[in-house]
Amino acid sequence: MNSITRMSRDEVHEYMYEHRIQVFLSYDEIYDKDGNLVDWVPLSSIQSHSDDDGDCQRRVAKEDDTVYEYWGFSGKTGFSTFDIHMNEDKAKYAAVMFLRLVTEYDMCFSDAETLASSYVTTYNVMKKPLTEEEQEEIRQRAIAAIEAGNIRLLSDEH
Repeated sequence: MNSITRMSRDEVHEYMYEHRIQVFLSYDEIYDKDGNLVDWVPLSSIQSHSDDDGDCQRRVAKEDDTVYEYWGFSGKTGFSTFDIHMNEDKAKYAAVMFLRLVTEYDMCFSDAETLASSYVTTYNVMKKPLTEEEQEEIRQRAIAAIEAGNIRLLSDEH
């Protein structure tokens, strides 16, 4: 396996499978277009979602709202949640990175969580491989840029 900071998408998924790591959405926060936190509303007040006792609550995101997801994971070290918002792919990478830092490098939980969270926030992880069509489009754009004179190749002397 590559180093912790260079794991491919497949390596992350393989490690998760081998070590029985599960990621889950811990909670989310929804903010309206003005930046205000959307309050919880009883499910009984939402027409499409009614509950027998009406005690359950849910936030409802609208088109202009911003949703921040907070993820957690479980594995052989127990379960943990990340204190920053991220998407599921970043949570998978961070969970594997956390577990490897704790088990392989004997790092304490809080430092491993901070480092894993910071890493996935800073770097673009879990990129899907480019399709042949996407690669060809990039090639054609590069060729067009060279032909238009937008890119100059310098000799070794410069």
